[in-house]
Amino acid sequence: MLRLEGMMPPLVTNYDEDGEVTTAGLEEQLTFYIEAGCTGFFVGASTGEGVLQTAEERCRYLEAVVKIASGKATVIAQVGAASTRKACELARRAARIGADVVSSVMPFYFVVGPEAAADHYRAISDAADLPFLLYYLESATRAEFTTQIFTDHFAEIPRLVGMKYSGMDLEIFGRIAEFYGDRISMLIGPDQFLLPALTLGAHGSIATSYNYMPEIAVGVYRHYRAGELEAAQALMRRQFSVIHLLLRKYPMLGATREIMRMRGMETGRPRGPLPRMTPEQARQLRVDLEALDFFSDPIR
Repeated sequence: MLRLEGMMPPLVTNYDEDGEVTTAGLEEQLTFYIEAGCTGFFVGASTGEGVLQTAEERCRYLEAVVKIASGKATVIAQVGAASTRKACELARRAARIGADVVSSVMPFYFVVGPEAAADHYRAISDAADLPFLLYYLESATRAEFTTQIFTDHFAEIPRLVGMKYSGMDLEIFGRIAEFYGDRISMLIGPDQFLLPALTLGAHGSIATSYNYMPEIAVGVYRHYRAGELEAAQALMRRQFSVIHLLLRKYPMLGATREIMRMRGMETGRPRGPLPRMTPEQARQLRVDLEALDFFSDPIR
C-alpha cells in the first residue's frame, strides 16, 4: 500500500502580471521544497485556486509539476469540481499526465448526502485508476462529516490510500486515525493542528503555510518522530504565531503569495473573487513578520 507521509505543500499556482497561469519560477520553488525536506505536492487544491481555473490551466500546471518532481516527490492531483463528469475527466487527464495520486474535495455548491458523495468519489477513483486521497474541506461544503459517516460510506472507496482532513474537529480525525490508520494515510490540513494531529496518529500534513515556511513544518515532524517533543513544541509555537497573525489580520491566500514574494518566490496575485493585499497591507505584513522574527533561522 502506498503510504503518504511527511510535509506536502498544497502548491500555489503561479500567475504572470496579466493573471495568466505561468510555470516561471516553478522549478526553483519545487527544488527549494524538496531540499527543505518536503515529500510531496498537492496540485490544484484550494491554495492553488484550482476551481478558479480552466481544465486546460489545471492540467498544464500539473504536467509541469510532474515533469519537475517525478521520482523526487509524490505528486497528488486535486481534481475536485462541481460536477462528477468534470471531476472524472480531470482525473483521467491527471492519470495520463503521470500524477501518482488523485484526490478530490467533497461535492460543493449543491449540498448532497454522504451516499451521493461516496458515489462521486467512486466515479473519480474509477476514472483515474490511481491511488485515491479523500479530501474533506469543511469550509467548502455544508455536508455533515463524522467518524460513522466515514465508516459507512467512504472507508471502502476503491483504491483509497488516505485522507486529507481539513476540518476543525480533531476528535473525528483522531478516531478515524485510530480505526483506519493502519490501512490509510491520515493527513491533517489546518496548519495550526500539525503537532496535535501527529500525537493522534497523523502520518503527515498538507497545509498552506508550507509554501512559505516548509522548514518549520518539516522540523516539527522530524523532531516529533525522533521523540524530541520539546523541540517540536518550540517550532510549533513559531508556526502558530504566523498562522494566527494571518488568520486574524490578513486575507490568507493574498498574504501567502506576499510572504512567498518576500522569500524570493514571485507567484502573482490571487484570482478574483479572492481578495488581494493592498500595498499598505503588504508593508504592515513585513513589519508584523519581522516582529515575530520570521526571517531568522530556521526560516530565513
